[in-house]
Amino acid sequence: MRHICPPVFESLAVPDGDRIKISPTDGPAKEVNHVTLSFTDFKLENLNGNCSSDFVEVLDGDNYQAPSVGLYCGDVVPHPVTSYSDALVVKFISNHGYSEKGFRATYAASTSGCGGDLHMETGAFNSPNYPEPYPSNVECVWTMTSSPGNRLQLSFISFQLQASSGCSTDFLEIREGNSTGPLVGRFCGSSLPTNYTSLVGHVLWAKFVSDGSVSGVGFRATFAHLYGNEITGESGQIASPLWPRTYPNSAHYHWTITVAGGYFIQIRFLDMDIEDLYDCYYDYLKVFDGPNEHAYPLGTFCGLALPASVRSSGSTVTIQFHSDTIVGGRGFLIEWTAVQSSGPPPTIAPGACGGVLMPGDTPMFLFSPGWPENYERYLECTWVIRSPDSIVEFNVLSVDIEDDISCYYDSLVVRDGETNLSPLLANICGRELPGPLHSSGDSMFLRFTSDSSVSGRGFNASYSKGCGGLFHADRGVISSPKYPENYTPRLDCSWSVMVTPGFRVSVTFQSPFQVQGFGTACSTGDYLELRNGPDVSAPSLGGRLCGSTPPSVTQTTDNQLFVRFVSDDNNESSGFKLTFEAHSQACGGAIELSDSDPPGYIMSPNYPSNYPQNIDCMWVLTVPNGEAVQLDFEDEFYIEQSTGCPYDYLELHDGSSYDNDVIARLCGNQRPSTQRSTGPVMMVRFRTDTSVTHKGFKAKFSIAACGGTYTGQSGTIQSPGYPGANYPDGSNCEWYLEGPTGHYLTLTYSVLNLQNSPNCASDYVEIREYNATGRLLGKHCGNRMPFTMETGDSFAYVKFVSDASVNAPGFSLSFQASVEECGGDLNAAFGTISITVPHGRRVTLTINDLRLQDHGYCYYDYVDVINGLVSNAPHLERFCGTVSTGTQVRSSGNTMTVVFSTDAAVSNGGFTADYSSNEAAVCGGILDNPEGGNFSSPGFGLSNYSNNLNCEWLIQNPSHVNSSIVVTIEDLHLEHHQTCEWDYIELRMGDSNGELLARFCGQTTPRIPLVVFTPELWVHFLSDQAVRDLGFKAKYSFSDCGGLQTGEGGVISSPGYPNNYPSPSRCAWLLEAPEGHTITLTFTYFQVEAHSQCSWDSVTIMNGGSPGSPLIGQYCGNTSPGTIQSGSNKLAVVFLADHSVSKGGFLATWSADSSGCGGVIHKDSGTITSPGYPQNFPPNIECTWQVVAHEGNHLEMTFDSDFEIPDPSGHCLGSFFKVWSGRSEVDSSLLLTACGPTAPGPLIAPYNTITTRFQSTGSPGKGFSASFLSRCGAHFTETTGRVASPNYPAHYPHRSNCSYLVEPGVQAVVVVKFRTFQVEAHSTCRYDGLKVYRGLTQSSPLMATLCGSTIPGPYSTFGPMLLYFYSDSIINDNGFLAEYTVIPCGGVFNKTSENIGSPTLSITDYHHNMNCTYHIVVMDNRIIQLKFNTFHLEASSSCRYDYVAVYDGQNTLAPLLGKFCGRAIPPSLKSSSNQLFIVFKTDSSVAALGWRATYSETLGPQQGCGGYLNAPTGMFGSPDINLDGKYEPYLDCLWTIAMPTNKAVNLTFTSFVLENMHGGVCRFDYVKIFDGDSMSFPLVGTFCGSTVPVPFVSTGNFLTIRFISDGSVSFSGFNATYRGVDKICGGILNATSSAQTITSPLYPNAYPEYTSCRWILDAPVQEKVKISVQQFHLQPTQSCTQNYLEMKDWPGGDYGQTHKFCGSDSHIPDFYSYDRTVHLTFKSDAFLTGNGFSLTYQIAGCSRVYEQAYGYLRSQGWPGVYPHNMDCTTVLRAPQNSSISLFFDSFEVENHPTCSYDFLEVRNGSTSSAPLLGKFCGSTLPSPIFPRANELFLRFKSDFSSVRNGYEITWTSSPQGCGGVLYGDHGSFTSPNFPGTYANGSRCEWGIRAPVGRVVTVTFAQFSIDDPGDCQNNFLKLYNGPDATGPPVGPYCGDETNIAPFTASSHHVFIQFQAQYAILPSGFRLTWSS
Repeated sequence: MRHICPPVFESLAVPDGDRIKISPTDGPAKEVNHVTLSFTDFKLENLNGNCSSDFVEVLDGDNYQAPSVGLYCGDVVPHPVTSYSDALVVKFISNHGYSEKGFRATYAASTSGCGGDLHMETGAFNSPNYPEPYPSNVECVWTMTSSPGNRLQLSFISFQLQASSGCSTDFLEIREGNSTGPLVGRFCGSSLPTNYTSLVGHVLWAKFVSDGSVSGVGFRATFAHLYGNEITGESGQIASPLWPRTYPNSAHYHWTITVAGGYFIQIRFLDMDIEDLYDCYYDYLKVFDGPNEHAYPLGTFCGLALPASVRSSGSTVTIQFHSDTIVGGRGFLIEWTAVQSSGPPPTIAPGACGGVLMPGDTPMFLFSPGWPENYERYLECTWVIRSPDSIVEFNVLSVDIEDDISCYYDSLVVRDGETNLSPLLANICGRELPGPLHSSGDSMFLRFTSDSSVSGRGFNASYSKGCGGLFHADRGVISSPKYPENYTPRLDCSWSVMVTPGFRVSVTFQSPFQVQGFGTACSTGDYLELRNGPDVSAPSLGGRLCGSTPPSVTQTTDNQLFVRFVSDDNNESSGFKLTFEAHSQACGGAIELSDSDPPGYIMSPNYPSNYPQNIDCMWVLTVPNGEAVQLDFEDEFYIEQSTGCPYDYLELHDGSSYDNDVIARLCGNQRPSTQRSTGPVMMVRFRTDTSVTHKGFKAKFSIAACGGTYTGQSGTIQSPGYPGANYPDGSNCEWYLEGPTGHYLTLTYSVLNLQNSPNCASDYVEIREYNATGRLLGKHCGNRMPFTMETGDSFAYVKFVSDASVNAPGFSLSFQASVEECGGDLNAAFGTISITVPHGRRVTLTINDLRLQDHGYCYYDYVDVINGLVSNAPHLERFCGTVSTGTQVRSSGNTMTVVFSTDAAVSNGGFTADYSSNEAAVCGGILDNPEGGNFSSPGFGLSNYSNNLNCEWLIQNPSHVNSSIVVTIEDLHLEHHQTCEWDYIELRMGDSNGELLARFCGQTTPRIPLVVFTPELWVHFLSDQAVRDLGFKAKYSFSDCGGLQTGEGGVISSPGYPNNYPSPSRCAWLLEAPEGHTITLTFTYFQVEAHSQCSWDSVTIMNGGSPGSPLIGQYCGNTSPGTIQSGSNKLAVVFLADHSVSKGGFLATWSADSSGCGGVIHKDSGTITSPGYPQNFPPNIECTWQVVAHEGNHLEMTFDSDFEIPDPSGHCLGSFFKVWSGRSEVDSSLLLTACGPTAPGPLIAPYNTITTRFQSTGSPGKGFSASFLSRCGAHFTETTGRVASPNYPAHYPHRSNCSYLVEPGVQAVVVVKFRTFQVEAHSTCRYDGLKVYRGLTQSSPLMATLCGSTIPGPYSTFGPMLLYFYSDSIINDNGFLAEYTVIPCGGVFNKTSENIGSPTLSITDYHHNMNCTYHIVVMDNRIIQLKFNTFHLEASSSCRYDYVAVYDGQNTLAPLLGKFCGRAIPPSLKSSSNQLFIVFKTDSSVAALGWRATYSETLGPQQGCGGYLNAPTGMFGSPDINLDGKYEPYLDCLWTIAMPTNKAVNLTFTSFVLENMHGGVCRFDYVKIFDGDSMSFPLVGTFCGSTVPVPFVSTGNFLTIRFISDGSVSFSGFNATYRGVDKICGGILNATSSAQTITSPLYPNAYPEYTSCRWILDAPVQEKVKISVQQFHLQPTQSCTQNYLEMKDWPGGDYGQTHKFCGSDSHIPDFYSYDRTVHLTFKSDAFLTGNGFSLTYQIAGCSRVYEQAYGYLRSQGWPGVYPHNMDCTTVLRAPQNSSISLFFDSFEVENHPTCSYDFLEVRNGSTSSAPLLGKFCGSTLPSPIFPRANELFLRFKSDFSSVRNGYEITWTSSPQGCGGVLYGDHGSFTSPNFPGTYANGSRCEWGIRAPVGRVVTVTFAQFSIDDPGDCQNNFLKLYNGPDATGPPVGPYCGDETNIAPFTASSHHVFIQFQAQYAILPSGFRLTWSS
């Protein structure tokens, strides 16, 4: 390999041009075809970004005309270049301007066209042609090189090579170093190789080979350098990043070298080039004598000179390298070697400034530099004193250091450890001696500093080995000085031991133990004493200890131990050595037994009382190598019984972890057999769920010998040592054998070889029934095999004895329960009564013969066949009596259970059956395809699943390291049940006994997939005997992330980090620290797609060992979770990303923590203490705990009286203990602040979560111990939350009395919705139930009392809500889960747009006595537009009861824009400023649905958007407030142009560019013009696009222009001018009692062309207008759209009339307005002879004639009261040959028995003498009137006295005699002759037409249509539209009492009624609203 570089590389003088030709001709001749050029350094000028100034160009050939391979400049190192030919030309060009370092490259001959040396910090390489398929027969070699002591990380982006066995064809091979280095792996196929970080070196070598056959897409990989390292070994090198190239800027890395104990580290400098300025201020290399950068510094180095060698004092060194942002150099290269320690470190002079010291048995001396003269200024001296196998004692003999209260200026600091971060022992200044100081370990750190001012003589001190110490560790050794040599006289040594809070201290003594004490209780001489606490005042553990016998194992009751050893003046001995370790107080721990240790006990917590719920205890029992662990169960054993022990269980593993084989999983109430491990370690795990508890267990553990208890169907016992060795002498073993109840045992020897003796007196086996006193079955010795023995019952006793003489190989004895067994577990593929067959097959059970006692329900004797093994497997069949031979039953999967049961009475022949597995299973099996796959319910997509299915799938991850199992349910249609107890699919971690993850049913497909880190996932689908449905479809896959991480720490990151994570991503991690530790998880980078509910991408953290553990939090967005601390030794982390946006992901590190300081605790009871309690806590400490109990409970806390948190301020400012409710430390949630010497009183938190924080910044103290417990009930004040019954989802406890108070604060509504509800049912909820109160206490109004299994509610209150739950002592159930929401009523709103409304809209009606205010504020120079979407309030005159009032400003003092009630949607409103104030007020009576409105920020008249224009001329245009040349989005501008009465408006557009129409309609941006002063007037036109509208002249003196823009495209907009012009007709006229005349212009002469006139006729208040037309003529040939006379009620309102007449109308009836105003419009495009009209108008009297087909009548003054002394007549005249139908909607007239005062009279004709049909008064709604004629006469009369509201009438007509048009916003109609029965052959059609913009709802008030039930001949049918072409609803017939109201989609509903006959009384009445 050769090197090339430009002239004077790394100088700043480069010639203008240089060319280099490379060809592989140098060196020995060999066949080469290519040249590979690899750049190692690169930095060229790149001013313009296009390599136009300085550059390197590479040409593929041997001349300058060869094709260019690449042009390079800048500072990015190019990738290697390989020629296609056998030569390369490298051309380097630089100009006369700026210059840079240049470049360096190496080149080499190559036989392939790929590969090269990769020297850049980060880069990538790939197969040739990637991403196209790679060529055949290629070989590429890449070398990636970092600097020594550093590492490389390799990551694969894609990978697809030809697959082959052993990757023998195409492959990629990775090695460390070179082609002969350690093999990392050889890869082929399509599985992506895992990321790899180099382990042993700083070079990675990669070779790619393809053969001549199949190829693939290839691969692409990236690499990066990792600087800094944890290095072990005996020697090595370390270099700065990129060495020997220039190290990078802003580098900060450290390396830690650790060698074997007893060695030190020698460091030699080989190269040094580090910026040297200001004593290594900017860039430097530092070496520290210890494990981190806070250890004693050995030196700081920079510059060019090689420093002298450096040597450590111990086995660890830390090297730190730092660079700034500018000048750099080559860096450094060092060589390190482990050198065996041959003695103490070099002697340090007592007055030296720093050093490493080792004390001896006699004191040694140390003093400050210059002592006894004054010390110098600016000193900084550090010493480390190390004393192996003892503590350090430090005595200050004299001190004179500048004095200060805090020793701020000059000081001697003494720390308990070997670094500057170790705990502070003393901070010394002044002249006061501190007294002796002792380290707790073997090191002490000293630091002496002085400033620039006052100095003193310094200090003089001695140091020596110490006796005693302080241990803050969970395991350690304490021994007498010099052990096992004799200790010295006159000792008084004390050790204090503190283990993790919540654990006990277990003490084990080792041999020899020799303490020279004498007398009773060691009263004289030497002694050792253990005390159960922190100091000498604690209770003694067993009194004084002395003598030569090691004491037995001892345990404390808390986490502290005090040890004291005293020796007198003589008779010293070897002393003692003890081991201490932490054992959990609750359960679990690591226990070691030596050969001399006695047996110990483990038991369930609280034994013999019931164990707690939801615990997970793990013991690891260890005995010496070569031995085994034996576990014998004693006393009562009772763990919740269930098949497979899935709920509560005791699980034994043959090793130290879950991965080892399971010895047994135990539960039930039968005491288990003796259990043994095969090796020296057994793990015991006790797990309980959240439901039933029992006594538990007690077990003795010991080193296995022989004997024990064996239960079960069969088993084997053997003599000790068999078969590997002869049994030992002196054996005495006893075994107890127990088979199934009711079965005898058969005992058989397979081997018998014992010492033979007369009568078997020496060595023998004795077998008896029952026990040691039972009937003797045999006594055996020698080697003659005895006959088989049988017991008379299910018990046997076996005893083996050997004497002290001859031994032999021993025996093996097996036992078997009788064949006549009850049940079985047979696993062959065929046989008799099977349970399990191979996966993928089903069980077919064939009954050969069955003769049992017969019974109709098979109640007595029966055979049950069950579809599976699980406890709730579906029941397939029950047989009794006799059945046909060959009857078959089939399972759905590979398991079946057969149960045979008989009673104590009649017996019979029994049964026989066979089974086979020759049919494929319907469902279930093993799912382990690495590519993933699908699974579904049987028949999915083709048919519904069947009943009684039991399908079990086991998903097995083929590569569960760094991988997760992902299950996505894509479709779900199962029978619904609120807790999924009928048909369901469930998933469990591991196998069928694993922890339940989820259970699904119903029709809602889960939105997110399930992701687990376990290697297996069990999926179970079960259906019962009832409802069936479509089923489910699911997909499984295996992701390349997640998995299990164990140990002391680790790193997790999102896939692809630091690149964006892929979409989708599915990862699950389990982090597991050693037992007794917690986990601290710290996120250093976090960027995940944001969502308010984290519904898209998220990181979820659970406080425990599974994704089903309690939730700590779910996180997304850019807000990092920060630091999370677990409450146990496990954390589960799940990362989910959907298919869309991906972000940078996350990076987190985790570490194990045993300090007991802080964490998240998910428990219902426990204790937290300050670290070290009741010993002093360390200074400057801060701990935060979060306690989360069951969500159905609240927490209570009490404090131990031994409480001390010193705080100098006295106000708990610097040092304190605080408690907050909830998860946040906010002032509003603060419950307690405590400090000082007095413990606070008991504390009750409002609900199940508290946050506690302990902080100390002052003097240490004892601290605190706080116990917490939980009780059911809670007090909720958050805006949302969950309310759950105690223990939910497990059964609630008996005798519960729980109060849950939701207190929302002022002006808010509480809404509670139940998700599940299962409480013992009773008609009055007498036993268990839930009461809901409207208020704070049980004396508040009761809303409901609930029980049963029907989901109730929802319930809501305005103000607090109390839920009180109670249960009795008998039946319990699952309980309930509810979610509550607090909805504020009103508030301050400052977004640009938002929805506001009444609380509980769409949930319930609004509440009474509300007074809510909504204050809307938007940005300055904007206004607010308010649009109501929904409105339904109690209606009242003047809205005096319930109303919404809108004020144009910031409070109710602002102008009122409107006050609204009723059901009419209020108009859109606009403020005049940037504030709007809304009041919603309700009274104490009627309620309704409520209201909703949307406000938005927009522009107003002040900003040029709309306004009132009344100048004679003017101009306006589309607003452009930001002056960008385009109108603003979301505008709704309304201009009203007003002219004097005799003027019209001429509008002209000068420019017009708007968004174009869409689909022929101006849909997006447009201008609308209305011919009047509002949008209720006729629409002139709608305009958009770029065509300028033609000028327009208004009919009257007003014109309205509306401009709308949407939120998308904007254009330049429009400008318009207007002016007033004279008009010849129209105007505003006042009607009087006298008739006045209006004519067409110039009548009877010709009027002008295009005449358009509007008259506004106005009557006084409460009066109406009458119009009578005398003359009217328009030519029939003229269009009715341009030539007409129109009379129109104004405003249109709900019943407004519009009557239009044109040339085809010869008779115009009189027109009566419904209100006081009429718009009269005449329009004609041309005058033809005879055209014109003349009419009169006047105030209408109360007597009228209506000539029309339908209409609406109401009394004068409606809906107010009618006037006195009225006498009005009304004639209804429908078209000829029509019949009128008259329906009363409302009626209230002064009552009288004969209607003599006020009345309404109806006659069948048009005169007062026509036949009387009815005379009505009072408040009873009259029946409809069907006169069978086209005329009706009505007379309404009132007298001078009482008045009422009057009446409302809807009338219509039809030629059929029934049916017709029904107009109005509400009304009613009936069947003909109602309330009588309609006639046979009736056929009616009604068309309801409400005002435009309304939606019609039809309600069935009364309904009965006689019909057989098929609704074919007699029915009522509704259509959603104006006629029968709309979608139909119905038909309806029969006697319906509960027909749901029908709501149309528009303002039209069409109704058909048909009845061929009616035998029974029939009819109906319907009402409508809109």
